[in-house]
Amino acid sequence: MRNLNLMVLLVLLISLVACVSLPIKKDIREGHFRLKNFQFEQGKKREYVYLMCNSKSPSQWVTARQYEAGRHILWVKASIGSRDFSSAERNAFVKFEVDLESGKDYQLNREIVGDSIIIWIAEGNGSNINILEKLTSPLTRPLVIEERLRKDQCLEGTI
Repeated sequence: MRNLNLMVLLVLLISLVACVSLPIKKDIREGHFRLKNFQFEQGKKREYVYLMCNSKSPSQWVTARQYEAGRHILWVKASIGSRDFSSAERNAFVKFEVDLESGKDYQLNREIVGDSIIIWIAEGNGSNINILEKLTSPLTRPLVIEERLRKDQCLEGTI
């Protein structure tokens, strides 16, 4: 009896781990698009490119969210740094004015070139990717008065 209980418990545990480990693709709601932020973490190196605003206020990096389709002003933040040295963090900000279509997946990406970063929004996943627009911005250290500036930029945005 005890062996049977252990076997049932083991099967349930394996099922639970398998369900949690597999990515679940959530359908995009009617009239919405999904935007996936960029994250690269390798060793001590950290790179994040994400939608800087949510509900017209500054926000942090999240995996993906759905938003109403249409014409948008999007403020995007890139944060490049090291896990061990927060003082080495460098940021860049770009403003996209784009038309994002219903039912589509979009993702942010980047390329670092010297002291600048090229940021783009790509439509699609896998091998079928269409780059909407590329913007370049210098990578700089965070400003002391940055919070007020970012709040104003978020009020200008549409998300």
